[in-house]
Amino acid sequence: MNTEERFTILWTDYLEGELDETGLAELRELLAGDQRYVELATDSLRTHRLLGMAEQDKAWRQDAFVADTMAKLPAKGEEFVDAVMHRLPDPPQKTEPAGTLKLKAWRLPLAAAAAVAVAVLATIIITRVESGPKTIARITALNGSVQWTTDGGHVRTDLEIGTPIHSGVLETLNHDSWLECEFLDGTKISLSGHSLATVSEHEHQKVLHLREGHMFADVKPQPKNKPMRVITPTAEAKVLGTKFQVACKQQSTSLRVKEGLVQVRRLADGSTSKVPAGHVIVAALEQQTEFKPERRKEFASSWKATVRRDISYGELHHASEGRPDSVYAKPLLWRGDDGKQKPSLIYVATLDTRTATPILQAGSSIRVRGRLRKDALVVFGFTAHHSKGGFAGKYSHAKRHVKASQGQAEYFEVEIPLKEFGRDRGLKHYAESPIGLELHQCWILTLDKDYGLEVIDVVLQN
Repeated sequence: MNTEERFTILWTDYLEGELDETGLAELRELLAGDQRYVELATDSLRTHRLLGMAEQDKAWRQDAFVADTMAKLPAKGEEFVDAVMHRLPDPPQKTEPAGTLKLKAWRLPLAAAAAVAVAVLATIIITRVESGPKTIARITALNGSVQWTTDGGHVRTDLEIGTPIHSGVLETLNHDSWLECEFLDGTKISLSGHSLATVSEHEHQKVLHLREGHMFADVKPQPKNKPMRVITPTAEAKVLGTKFQVACKQQSTSLRVKEGLVQVRRLADGSTSKVPAGHVIVAALEQQTEFKPERRKEFASSWKATVRRDISYGELHHASEGRPDSVYAKPLLWRGDDGKQKPSLIYVATLDTRTATPILQAGSSIRVRGRLRKDALVVFGFTAHHSKGGFAGKYSHAKRHVKASQGQAEYFEVEIPLKEFGRDRGLKHYAESPIGLELHQCWILTLDKDYGLEVIDVVLQN
């Protein structure tokens, strides 16, 4: 006896009410393991339904039959039953479809047999589906090297627009990478630069653990008793509906509110604070640091990075022997704008505008001061955000051949007009010009090998 014949016997015995627990377990295993048997079972339901309709009396209408069948199913089975019913033909057929299971329906009232058959098949399939991961969001935009590690430990780098996401870890892997995903209620989050976040949703409550990097969130109204929680190494925010952005490192978290109100708790001592729109708060590990919201100056036309505070990627070197703080470029494998090219080695340093709001203007330029151990081609770029929050584009392609520094006190200085920065290919649906956008992050890098790139400061000026 082959497996298909065994399935036919088990399924028929079940409809007749003659299947014991051992047989039921075997039937469940066959249905869960082979889609062909689901199709065969569905065909048998088609026959039962047609025969049941033929024998119905005046009180047993088609709608009542379907409603009665639905009533026998778990609440979550409605979508499955709809799918089964859509497979059933409207007009009765004179002959039984080829391949249909032969059923001894005389031992059970036909309409009841069909109802029970739909119920058991739905229960078996629903059990199989619900035991798998539940989609909580979908990818809506992405660029550069990104990946998702599922809660089962499977690493996926083949993400694309529309990819369903369930609980797991989302990562943007390079200085110019970014990713946006949307939850089922319309809430959107985006990650950019070197960022890593664990996302989950349980009983309609969203929880995000941002371990490092940058996140912007546009949160739709949440249930009052189930706010969205954003947890970093130093802070926890509870959100019922607002727009805000977070930048975090191991030692501190900066949270800026664009719209609404966010409650923030500093993990070091449990202190809490409510942050209104247009304000920023910093939660650091050191309890003696100030923990209160400050109004963020809007529409500044200039900005100067503070290396120790604004470093996002690179190795911090503290000031010594008359030399200022600096950030040394660290190695990274870069896979192109789409994240799919052959990896190439770059050495990059990135700095963020954590507590400022510099707006890019037509006459703006970016000035970088630093050191090189060897002559090199240096590439400059930046990420921009909309003034109301959210990713607006990446702009790079500005390059300079820079000479090596000859002495301890010698630095290179490069000033690049805004017009030299071009929008990255592959981002055609974003603004071609960065004028009017908010400067979010600057990066400076060298290609192929370590040229000893060291960045002293970055300045946006007019």
